[in-house]
Amino acid sequence: MLQSKNDELAERNLYITDSIRYAQKIQSAILPDPKMLEKNIKDGDLIFKPKDIVSGDFFWCAEVDGMIFVAVIDCTGHGVPGAFMSMIGNTLLNDIVKVKKVSDPGQILNLLDQGIILELNKEENQDTIDGMDIALCVIDRGNAKLNFAGAYRPLFHFNKGELTEIKGTKKSIGDRKRQLDFATASIDIDSSSVIYLFTDGLADQNNIEGEKFGVQKLRDFIKENATLPVTEQKELLTDRINNFMLNEVQRDDITVAIFKPF
Repeated sequence: MLQSKNDELAERNLYITDSIRYAQKIQSAILPDPKMLEKNIKDGDLIFKPKDIVSGDFFWCAEVDGMIFVAVIDCTGHGVPGAFMSMIGNTLLNDIVKVKKVSDPGQILNLLDQGIILELNKEENQDTIDGMDIALCVIDRGNAKLNFAGAYRPLFHFNKGELTEIKGTKKSIGDRKRQLDFATASIDIDSSSVIYLFTDGLADQNNIEGEKFGVQKLRDFIKENATLPVTEQKELLTDRINNFMLNEVQRDDITVAIFKPF
């Protein structure tokens, strides 16, 4: 009887795993290819380490009317629930930016916030906590400007030896309890600028001693390596993350976008 039950559980586990792996193929086909960052920005790269087979983090990129949009998004949860949210977020962003042609990042996040609330019927289901945090920037090369808006996520800008942090609005997309509009910040950019967008999975990752990677370690890394080619930075940061984690279990999806706007 025990052997029969074990065989049954193994069969069910295989079926579920196969289904999730197929879901991963669908998710990968629908979400933007990370290589789009390299296509739209000459020197850009992405660290993408899902915790599970499918991811609640996703990267989004678009080019519309000469403006380049880049975002990293962290959906509520990880695995299958997060993956469902990523599909909704991707669809809404495509509609807001590519169809409605909205280019102001604060307004994009306001519309995304309204769209998530509508899609998840939060007017009726007010107790749902599903949503997402996002760092979104719009590169206007013609005016040498970068416009940014964030939902609980910041942007790091390194330029001529100085590291500047632009904080996001303290509200998640889909949070009906916080009545805030998402603010747009604007910074000057040039050929020396390097931009860093990241989800909270990196900072929250712990090592075997329970110490978190934290944001300060990322700041230190940027100050040490920001002048290197972006691909080399990606490799060094990936090694630093792996050496920090060693055999410790990954807690959450990890996504870091590094790119030079010019």
